[in-house]
Amino acid sequence: MKKRTAMPMTVILLLTAAFLSSGLATAQDHGGRRRGGSLVPHQRVLERLGITEPGQLELINQVEEAAKTDLGILREEQKEYRLQLRTLLDTEDPNPTEVGNLVISARNTGEDIRSIQQSYREQFELLLTLEQLTAWEEFQSNRNNRRGSRRGFRGGGDVSSEGL
Repeated sequence: MKKRTAMPMTVILLLTAAFLSSGLATAQDHGGRRRGGSLVPHQRVLERLGITEPGQLELINQVEEAAKTDLGILREEQKEYRLQLRTLLDTEDPNPTEVGNLVISARNTGEDIRSIQQSYREQFELLLTLEQLTAWEEFQSNRNNRRGSRRGFRGGGDVSSEGL
């Protein structure tokens, strides 16, 4: 009887460990610093886009503040789920259902975070003029191209077999 529950428990523990490690990996950049900060592009980018009008800047800041408030709440929830999960996994015989529920809750909260970030980007783009939006899309495309080329074997970019 003990052997029958050992296999599902092992699978749950491995999946949980993978989930926790992926969360930690995405929360850090190359220097070990946490990502985050301002949702609004840096001042230099705003200037490059030609966003200098005080009214437009004020609207962008209002949208950002609303998103930051919601994101802060969700990030705290996600942090609490992960703390509960670690505590549960440190027990001698963690309940697989509780572990699964916490993993699902943390993942759902992560999806909510991504949804708010996407909504913010859409609202930000609605505040841009046609010229600013074109410049923003070009900036995003260039930034994504640079990011993809840096990822290499970590799973983000294309890896050719020539260098192997």
